Amino acid sequence: MFEKILISIDFSEESRLLLNCLDEFRSFGLKKVILSHIVDIRAAGGNASAFVESNEKKLEEIKEEIEKEGIDSQIIVNIGFPAEEIDKIARDENASLILIGSHGRGFIKSFFLGSTAFDLLRITDTPLLIERFKKDEGGLRPYCRLKFPKVLAAIDFSECSSKLVETIGKNKNSFKELFLVHVIERAFSKKEFDKAKENAEAILEEIKASLSGIEVYTQVKAGDAAKSIIESARDEEASLIMLSKKGRGGAKDLFLGSTARDVALRSTKNAVLVVPCGI
Repeated sequence: MFEKILISIDFSEESRLLLNCLDEFRSFGLKKVILSHIVDIRAAGGNASAFVESNEKKLEEIKEEIEKEGIDSQIIVNIGFPAEEIDKIARDENASLILIGSHGRGFIKSFFLGSTAFDLLRITDTPLLIERFKKDEGGLRPYCRLKFPKVLAAIDFSECSSKLVETIGKNKNSFKELFLVHVIERAFSKKEFDKAKENAEAILEEIKASLSGIEVYTQVKAGDAAKSIIESARDEEASLIMLSKKGRGGAKDLFLGSTARDVALRSTKNAVLVVPCGI
């Protein structure tokens, strides 16, 4: 499922903690890690080349640590605009996943337009896992421990959502418990809502039947899609929210207000895995 992972490293405590996620990914077929750092041309200016050299040395130290664990790795340091360069590396190296922290150097707790994570969410066609961090007595720690045993997948019955189900079906061994959630965002009457709910429950049951081997639960909710998905993830204590990048809009870029964008923006505890429609 994740044979080659691209990790964005900015040398903050948060980005270094992303390396703690690798043990779990090894059980999902991890073969190679690409450690990337982008020297932001806007901040580095004429010193960009010097930053490249010093940051390559830092990544070499991390690379050595990873390879001691028996994981093949390489380092790539580029100069440019972070999101665009990370996306380019992912495409050039045929990465199966981009792993990035939700806030570190250059990030804030809530995303804003123009942040690296949000720009990647908008432009990349590579699956993107946005990791979360929490503070405890020992400092920061990621939520990446035991991520896939309990996954909530948002299903909107679009073509892209169907492909998300196909991706899950092809990687059944990666999942233990799966919560399929569909949200009805509008209905003009109770009769219309009841009919939509009945249809949704029937379709979810069909999807459940197609995913034999996984313990699957289904739920139909009403209201704001992103809010309902986040609430369900909290209530079910899901370890990960998984959803398709494109919904009914079908456009290449995410529209403001789209479910994928809003879940990534508003989910503060759950890691979010966004799978592009073409995967």
